[in-house]
Amino acid sequence: MKEIIFDVHPLGMYSFSCEAYDMYYKRRYNKNIYFYTRDLDGTYIRVDDKNKRKNLRNRIITFVDFGEKTDEIPFDKEVRVAPLDESYENDEILKSIVEELGENASWKESDLRVIQL
Repeated sequence: MKEIIFDVHPLGMYSFSCEAYDMYYKRRYNKNIYFYTRDLDGTYIRVDDKNKRKNLRNRIITFVDFGEKTDEIPFDKEVRVAPLDESYENDEILKSIVEELGENASWKESDLRVIQL
């Protein structure tokens, strides 16, 4: 049997939580990443509190710490973290994180689980 990560939510978008991203980049690459959300005035605000990260409706994940607030985050692959998408369904580290976090591995409408085929 083969195990993969699958989004079982019918409207899911295969979206991992901030906690899952954070764990993945620390375990896979030994890197810190940073989470920003956009304020009403267009300013990007770094979100450090793990509980606040759970409720974000929009986010930008970066390799660079731009400080508590910044006016711009460049669209650059050296700056922004690429999305973890379906191409990671077989990643052993990510599978272990999904199993460890359970429902906390998912973001927004996703319901990510490790399933057997």
